[in-house]
Amino acid sequence: MEYIFEFLTMSFPKSGLQIRTPITFSMLLILFLLIKKKNRSTKTLKRIKGFTTLYFIFVMFIAFSFIFNPYGFTTDDITKAMVLVGSPIALVIGTNMNKELFKKIMAYSLVIVGGYSLIQRIFGIISTAIPGLTYTFGQNLMSKPIGYGVDIGKEAIKMPSTYQNGNLSGIFLAIGVPIMINWLLKEKKNKLLKIAAILFGVIGIYLSGSRSVLIPFLLISLLIPLLSMGKLNKKTALLFISISLFVSSTIILYLYFSHAQILEQAYNQYVGRTLLDPTGNGRTEQYMYALNQMNSLSGIQLLRFIFIGFTWNEELWLEGFIYLFFNYGLFSFLSLIILLLITTGAVFKENKIESLGFISVIFDFMVDGSFVYPPSLMIIFLTAGALINKKLNKNNFSTIK
Repeated sequence: MEYIFEFLTMSFPKSGLQIRTPITFSMLLILFLLIKKKNRSTKTLKRIKGFTTLYFIFVMFIAFSFIFNPYGFTTDDITKAMVLVGSPIALVIGTNMNKELFKKIMAYSLVIVGGYSLIQRIFGIISTAIPGLTYTFGQNLMSKPIGYGVDIGKEAIKMPSTYQNGNLSGIFLAIGVPIMINWLLKEKKNKLLKIAAILFGVIGIYLSGSRSVLIPFLLISLLIPLLSMGKLNKKTALLFISISLFVSSTIILYLYFSHAQILEQAYNQYVGRTLLDPTGNGRTEQYMYALNQMNSLSGIQLLRFIFIGFTWNEELWLEGFIYLFFNYGLFSFLSLIILLLITTGAVFKENKIESLGFISVIFDFMVDGSFVYPPSLMIIFLTAGALINKKLNKNNFSTIK
């Protein structure tokens, strides 16, 4: 059941239907699995030092924001809070999974998500959509602001893949690619799968159109050759770097001379838009408005804001971690950031290369609010749990191929 959950969460996270609020198969499965493993939860969370305490603080202050702000919140506010509170417990599920099989399923998911992004780019988002599978049945893709302009003859800036959102799909792919690069195959027949996962993962990140994902991912990826040197001898490491540079240069030159429009589109999306928009797509204006609102508070109002944020009637949508501070208070803001840092630290301790995707996504969360939407946080904690799991469950591995 854990592996079905992993596959649905990574490959088809939006499969399900809209009943006032989206109900996905992943959401139902995680509830079932957490009930099933409730006796192991406390013990599992303690595997990362400080995790249980920080998680308790985080949940407590999220709850306080509703208890002491009982008026004005919406169904959407409740859904976001449930995502924030429920996602970290996915660590429990991950730590009970076979690491090798987990990576194999992740590889298939990378191929599906990246490959479907390419299909959307070629044939159009709407014309290739499957209601209830690639997006939540009952929702309208045309109403989504991300990836708008969605059919043949129209230009879509971001390919949402099966995530209904280019930023969300980009986050999963950014986490998965370094893990695939570092995947030491126990079965040689998976070599083609590994190569395909890396290839489609990189293509999917580019097609996601998410600058907040791509830029930190590219910068962090520069560390992969350096970290690889510790595992390879000097001659092999230099050969790996040389081949990587040669292949990258060849692809860029080929595109420049044969398909210049692709490079032009990439420049306009990732460089031109960034240079032309110093506000970060309106983010600096959001932050300035929020700071002005905070500066207008005094006395009891300011103290209340520090503990539980603004009232729901004053709720602000802010991109990045700062959203937590202004809507749930200082302690919720700090506890989630530290939870992510210590979780990433635990993965880093196990394997430095595999932690690089986590690091790049934390940078993304500084300026993007994707963490309040499933399955971003869920994938982070689920994957971290599997990667820090040192037990090899041979029964699971032999029965699920």
